[in-house]
Amino acid sequence: MQLYKNITQPHFPYLVFTSAGDHSNIDQWLRGERHFDLWITYYGDQQERLKDKADFYNQRKDGKFPNLYYLYQMFPDILEKYQAIMVMDDDIIIDTESINQLFRIRERYDLWLLQPSFDPRGKNSHWITITNPRCLLRYTNFVELGCPLFRKICISQ
Repeated sequence: MQLYKNITQPHFPYLVFTSAGDHSNIDQWLRGERHFDLWITYYGDQQERLKDKADFYNQRKDGKFPNLYYLYQMFPDILEKYQAIMVMDDDIIIDTESINQLFRIRERYDLWLLQPSFDPRGKNSHWITITNPRCLLRYTNFVELGCPLFRKICISQ
């Protein structure tokens, strides 16, 4: 597999990974000052469609977790450089500062796995994932796989 875009050194200790198509919300993720690198695996049909938005860019038609596993097999030296990785569906509606804040929360509370809460106006499959304005953190035995954030040790062992 060809890596069409590859920064030589990470800009940040955090990585957001997504498998993205032609109708992604990536532009919203990149408004403002970000403190994470972005890896896009593009699954659409237009060559290099989202390349200019990514720090790392490749093309492969598969889901986000099979694509992440493939990258882990092909580019472990790149993934090894990050402290934490957020794996997001390309249709997640979230802004840059909220992503930055999730990485800060992960570090501050030494969490191995977390996810953002979801707006109650959106499609929500599980009540525990809906935003509660009285809570900063809620500890559960469940994480929605639309946008989990993993501490590196969780993906490297």
